[in-house]
Amino acid sequence: MMKTRQLTFILILFITLISCVNEQKKNKTSTNLNDYQEIQPTNSLTSLYKETEINYTYIENSQIHDYSNNWDIDGDKIPDKIQFWGNGGAHLAYCPLIHLSSSNKVFYFDYLVIDLPIYEIEDSLKTKAIGFSVFDFDKDGIKDIFINLDFKEKVLLKYDGNKDIKVVNIN
Repeated sequence: MMKTRQLTFILILFITLISCVNEQKKNKTSTNLNDYQEIQPTNSLTSLYKETEINYTYIENSQIHDYSNNWDIDGDKIPDKIQFWGNGGAHLAYCPLIHLSSSNKVFYFDYLVIDLPIYEIEDSLKTKAIGFSVFDFDKDGIKDIFINLDFKEKVLLKYDGNKDIKVVNIN
């Protein structure tokens, strides 16, 4: 009687094991870690600009969103370098860097911090989206950079015609 119970238990265990193996093959699952590709997180916005004319590159190891060669900020008819540099923190945020082609001057605004520098096509200073826009907001013939830092603070980076960029707070 005891041997029958043991054999029945072993038989049930064997059938369960076979059933599990077949189910695993059916679902194409694997216990081998080499069967899975390692997924790398990224802050790149490349997919947003894939079907647009926006020049965009994300430099992963430096955490830089590079929008260079899209807009002329200083009025010399040569597109300038506009980048947003990551701060490397646990809550990654970005600060704008502008390199003017006319004077070869670089402006890094480390006190202007934005969570995600997404370019928005916008011709109004009333945008609700956190991101940035490039447009001639004051109608002086030179493009300005509008940055919505958060839902309360907005700034305009404005070339002053004297090889300098001024920060204008907008409320």
